[in-house]
Amino acid sequence: MNPFFRRLSVIITLLNVSALPPQTASAGTISDRLASKLETLSGDRTVPIIVSFTRTVDPLEVRRAVSSTGRMIRSMKDSIRVRAGRLLPMSGTDHPSGPVRLFWINQTIAMTATRNMIEQLELDPEVGMIEWDADAFSYDDVPPPEDVTVSPLILSWNLRITGVDSVWKTYGLDGSGIVIGSLDTGIDTTHPALAGKLRRWDAWKDFIFGQPVPYDNLGHGTFGSGIIVGGSGTASSGPGIAYGSRLVVGKMIDAGASPISTVTSSMQWMLDPDGIPETDDFPRIVNNSWYSGTRGSTYAYAAASAWRAAGIIPVFCAGNSGPSGGSTRSPGDYKNCISVGGTNSNDDRYASTSVGPSPADTNYFPADGRKPDFSAPGEEVYSSVPGGGYGYSSGTSWSAPHVSGIIALMLQANPALGYDDVCSILKRTSFDAGTEGYDYVFGYGRVSAMGAVREALKARIGVQSDSLLHTSESGDTAYIDIRLNVWPRDTVWITLTSSDTTEGTVSPDLITFTFADWEIPKRVVVTGRDDELWDEEIGYSVSMSTASNDPLYDGLVPDPVSVVNSDDEVLTGTGVTLRSGWNIVSLPTVLGNTSRAVVFPGSVSAAYLYESGYYAEDPLRRGVGYWLKFDSDQFIDFPGDTTTAETVIVRRGWNLVGSLTVPIAPSDIVTIPPGLVTSFFYGYNGAYYAADAIRPGIGYWVKVSGDGVLILRTGTGAGAAGSTKIIGGDERHPPRRGIE
Repeated sequence: MNPFFRRLSVIITLLNVSALPPQTASAGTISDRLASKLETLSGDRTVPIIVSFTRTVDPLEVRRAVSSTGRMIRSMKDSIRVRAGRLLPMSGTDHPSGPVRLFWINQTIAMTATRNMIEQLELDPEVGMIEWDADAFSYDDVPPPEDVTVSPLILSWNLRITGVDSVWKTYGLDGSGIVIGSLDTGIDTTHPALAGKLRRWDAWKDFIFGQPVPYDNLGHGTFGSGIIVGGSGTASSGPGIAYGSRLVVGKMIDAGASPISTVTSSMQWMLDPDGIPETDDFPRIVNNSWYSGTRGSTYAYAAASAWRAAGIIPVFCAGNSGPSGGSTRSPGDYKNCISVGGTNSNDDRYASTSVGPSPADTNYFPADGRKPDFSAPGEEVYSSVPGGGYGYSSGTSWSAPHVSGIIALMLQANPALGYDDVCSILKRTSFDAGTEGYDYVFGYGRVSAMGAVREALKARIGVQSDSLLHTSESGDTAYIDIRLNVWPRDTVWITLTSSDTTEGTVSPDLITFTFADWEIPKRVVVTGRDDELWDEEIGYSVSMSTASNDPLYDGLVPDPVSVVNSDDEVLTGTGVTLRSGWNIVSLPTVLGNTSRAVVFPGSVSAAYLYESGYYAEDPLRRGVGYWLKFDSDQFIDFPGDTTTAETVIVRRGWNLVGSLTVPIAPSDIVTIPPGLVTSFFYGYNGAYYAADAIRPGIGYWVKVSGDGVLILRTGTGAGAAGSTKIIGGDERHPPRRGIE
């Protein structure tokens, strides 16, 4: 097809797309705010307006129709030019007084018009809404941070409680290679914590005063930017979560509020900072510590949709209008954006955080009203202050940068993640700080950097198979296709293991990926075996572990793939009595489906493990202890095959470890290196006790002097009530429970 006609075809397609909800008003096509303004407008007096159209353009549909984001932008530019060319100049003698601005990002036109011109526009059947371009968006109205001038000697509580410091130490991730956008009051790039943090090209634009050099006359943007990228990962250098990331900053808010056109201009610029659509120079994440002054405002929805279509992850603060319900603010509570509420150092709510549910218009907001999505530190947070100092401040303006920074760490861990992947991981790994499950205060929970990054790394291994594979004892096979989702820096070896070789085997048991073939799926065959027993359906799993000189591919343990081997015997297992409230539990048998709901059907909380901090995990793993809550005393009967040996990896300090199908004495536990254990094994039954046996289904705290392994294996002393003296030490003070 001739390129001209191809382009014209895309424009025609755009003009007929109507997937985004049209804007409506109670009084014709003129908004209520503008109608009130026109009552006092006469003669040649003018008012700034925003004109939208009845037929909307969905950027997601456009992006699907073209080959790149650059082509999407070009098509949307063509579309608004065609529309403006038809609408302007208008029939009649009245014309816009002043420049006309075309916003391709949301297909609107900004102009200054008289009342007569507005009435002419109202008659046009293509015009959908005419809005007064008045102040509409502002940043959190929070007290300015007090400049304390000096840095603390230890990392701030917010970095420790979210596990950011553990991510730095464990994985060496700092957000390097990830570009983050910030629309705020500006940035003080002379601050020691922020010097050199802007990207080296097209990284600044002032939409208020047009200044070419970055500045921040109010401090709000500098404080938020410090949380995201400040310093270099030490207490004295600044508070930044993703300190290796780089920023693109637009100053779009000053004292007071910004009009719709200013906010739209800044959101449009953020999608194409250099003005060349083909360069894809937009950031992966945009942090937005601002919101609409009117609850339920939809002005920014289409622009946020364009961000999403390009692959940008929009993060917004929930607002500071709490504690009353139904107080979340837009754009954060749009269904196409992430909204973040505030917490304090006790993992309780920040008193003024806005809470859900969101507004009821399901064209723009979630049908179930679930906003905010997540929560993060927002009370007495430490960050950078213009002029080189530091201070403390409160507000959900500081909660959003925490999530933006943690997402940057996730994207460095796995650049292949998209918006839906990121949200799914954050939902699974956030700490459930409020009512069990989702609630309108904390959302899906307070974000956990360690849990999120760990899951992001696991997702580097792409596994395709049926949701539940079946083999049979007659030798039937099932297939697993494995590939890498991210380019490796070195060779990656993946070892595959069947959890029960009497039920099924895998072939090959070792696959290798190199620079040349990392995207090509490799097939693993799972073959059922006859164990010469009549045993109906036995569940087992195929586990994977990686080894590589690439540190981000080394030591990964993706979720196992569940398999069922068919025959005809009733499953046998073991059982345990658990008390109402919190218990430390473990998975003591081998079975195919190890989800928490299957293993512990009466539980009423997520299962929390401890690895440099608490985070939720599902499905469950053997050898790991979990905190789990029940609303009544109950007996749990575990299905599955018995397991009489387990190798448990432990890290220096306190660890939560699991148990086997049968009791064993602590003296039967072997450590590598020898003498590793320095405490009793502590169980919990409303209070801590030193265990005389490691019993099925129970988890235990144990302290070790360094990294190593515990080998749990049945022996001659297994099941006997032995001495409470635990091998290797006599520490008698278990850690605090940590889960409330």
